[in-house]
Amino acid sequence: DENLHSTFSSSRMRGLGSNVFKSGMASQSGSSSPPGRRELSRAIADEAEDRGTWPAGVRIGRHLGRVAESGSEDRRGRLRALAATGVYALAAIAITYPLLRPGYPFAFDMSFGPVMRVPPEAYGLGGDFGRRLPVFLVLAGASSVVSPAMLARLILVAIPYLGGLGMHRLSPATREPSRYFAGLLYAVNPFVFERLVAGHWHILLGYALLPWALPALLTWARGAERGSLIRAGLWLGILGSVSFAVASIAFFVVLLAVLILRSSSIVIRLRATAGILLLFLATNATWLVAALVRLGDIDKFTQLDFRAFLVRGESSWAAAGNVLRLTGFFREDFRSPALSTTAGLILFGVVAVLVALGIVAAWRSKCLGTRMAPFLVGVGAIAVMAALGERAPILGPALGWLYPRIPGMQIFRESQKIAGLVVLVYAIFGSLGADVVLTSPEKDREPESQPVGMRALAATIVMAAVVVLIPLAWTPGVFAGAGGRVVVSEYPAGWHEAEVALGAAGDGRTLVLPWHVHMPLSFTNGRTNLNPAGDFFTKDLVQASAIEFPGFMLPPDDPVETYVRAAITQGTSRSDFGAVVNPLGVDSILLLKEADWQEYAFLDSQRDLKKVLENENVIIYEAPGIRESLHRLAPAGELTSVIPPDPLGTAYLTGESPGAGECPEAYGAVIHQEIYSYEIPGAGCWLLPEQRSSGWSPAHLVGSADSAVSTAVRTGSPVKMTYWPATYALGGHAVSLVSIVVLAVLLVSGSLKRRRSEEDQLV
Repeated sequence: DENLHSTFSSSRMRGLGSNVFKSGMASQSGSSSPPGRRELSRAIADEAEDRGTWPAGVRIGRHLGRVAESGSEDRRGRLRALAATGVYALAAIAITYPLLRPGYPFAFDMSFGPVMRVPPEAYGLGGDFGRRLPVFLVLAGASSVVSPAMLARLILVAIPYLGGLGMHRLSPATREPSRYFAGLLYAVNPFVFERLVAGHWHILLGYALLPWALPALLTWARGAERGSLIRAGLWLGILGSVSFAVASIAFFVVLLAVLILRSSSIVIRLRATAGILLLFLATNATWLVAALVRLGDIDKFTQLDFRAFLVRGESSWAAAGNVLRLTGFFREDFRSPALSTTAGLILFGVVAVLVALGIVAAWRSKCLGTRMAPFLVGVGAIAVMAALGERAPILGPALGWLYPRIPGMQIFRESQKIAGLVVLVYAIFGSLGADVVLTSPEKDREPESQPVGMRALAATIVMAAVVVLIPLAWTPGVFAGAGGRVVVSEYPAGWHEAEVALGAAGDGRTLVLPWHVHMPLSFTNGRTNLNPAGDFFTKDLVQASAIEFPGFMLPPDDPVETYVRAAITQGTSRSDFGAVVNPLGVDSILLLKEADWQEYAFLDSQRDLKKVLENENVIIYEAPGIRESLHRLAPAGELTSVIPPDPLGTAYLTGESPGAGECPEAYGAVIHQEIYSYEIPGAGCWLLPEQRSSGWSPAHLVGSADSAVSTAVRTGSPVKMTYWPATYALGGHAVSLVSIVVLAVLLVSGSLKRRRSEEDQLV
């Protein structure tokens, strides 16, 4: 409680509660009973509103009058906290228990394996920025302490546990069943079900941390407490380390809160905006700088990229209804099976009624303050419209035109993830609505010590149980690993044999086939899954990057994707496939016996490929004769003769390129020192298996190879080639790490100083 709402535990807030409580008692001295919780709630909220000390405007009821209560209430509070911890731990186990057995979890976009490597996107390289930064960088570091299998289990259990408990603590409801309604609704709902089936664990982990971060963010936005900016900045950094999409959503909420909730001049608000912006940039530099390094690739997103991931619905109004029901993920088969049943529709109606009752109650009683209730309603409305995008009623065409033109909006290409904010608003107001249902006006006016009849007590218990069970009944399919949709499995024995063989095959790259990002896997019960080769094999891999949909595929913006697809298409008419993939740095091919692997039978007839391993699960081919001169640039005529007719083929030096001339034959392989540097051992013309020639230094040695699959270099002496944008990306990681550490140290030291000061005052 102290970490979440330090304002309440400060001497100033205790003084506020005490003053209001005493004044309330004095005003009631002529009455027969002390002030009720509702009256006390309004008194504290009004004074806090005037004095600007109200932090996030949430969980008001739980803190009312506690300073005047006895130590027994503190003991009851500890028991309630322990009970809540147990309940959400049980809920987390009920959701994830099939995933705790030995093996690795697999879902559509989720794969874990024994390899947790630093992704090339961390250096501005690679082609999968959206999924791998920054959380995979964190996982690579964590895997040196905890095994990847254990990390996967900890993450999956933490999502429902942290989400439920965080919302339980955040809820403004005064009654314990109402707070359980809030926590369970946040942990168990159609949004969580769809994301779990989709394997978007990083989105869900950021979503689970949002209720913990929100009090600190809104406390600072209200300008309630000195030093709160440190907590707000630290939470933005933590969220950014998990999911840059969730961190961006939280940052938007903070900016909106500064404009709406802070009672100050425009100059002060602008100063506050600048302060939180600087902290956001510093703590999230690890992905912001990497994104700027790859700005040219991000700008390739078009309206088609957004339309491919639109919210489902037969019309814009149907799509809006889906978002309000916390569903609408672009894949129809990911929908909760109970959602469209009669019972599911009724339960959604019950949730909607509770939310509406909570909004009305907050508006009338001002228990959230005069501005917080409309602010939260506004956040929910904006989240609904933003999640709909082009599918939004009335505003859809404007948003469809605007989204591709907003810098950075590409991170919300699949905008339905913004609906996580809608769940948060539902949980807050729904718990207040549950309070209304569980509290009768007559009982609220009576002293709490008055005995309650057995019949009334039984009715209250039944009603409380119903309220608590509503979220569980609304989305029952989320339990037991989303009804078996998330699979836990061991990697096949043939993969382990292939790992040993690839380790002895050479220091080049391995091309992974079939050429699909997602495909059904035999060891995941045939469910379609992200190709997990990169999470298992330690070799540097070349894998597919274009996302395929039933009946169509997004146009690839990666030249390697286009190049390999062209080579595969011509496979049956060629006999030199090894030479074709050589410019990618490939000296071996790994064919997984999954999906449509039989269509790659043409590899057996290639004169420059040799089958070195075949077992029940994989086939490995080597390219003999290519390994020793793997990165050597062939003469122009020879090179073009082995390249598929594609405008994005391998570039090579021409008469107009820097340092061009006759290329003497050069032997030996380029040494790949780091992921972003190569050591060229001698004079000659060399081929770096990297796409971006403009980023390699020394620049005067680099040939014209932009938008191609490799970079041509001609040098007269040994030289080290470095991808200089990687230095910026590394600098961004350092800035984020240092910023988060400094903020954490400042927060801890400030808390210790306040505690010593309070102890001195008591003495």
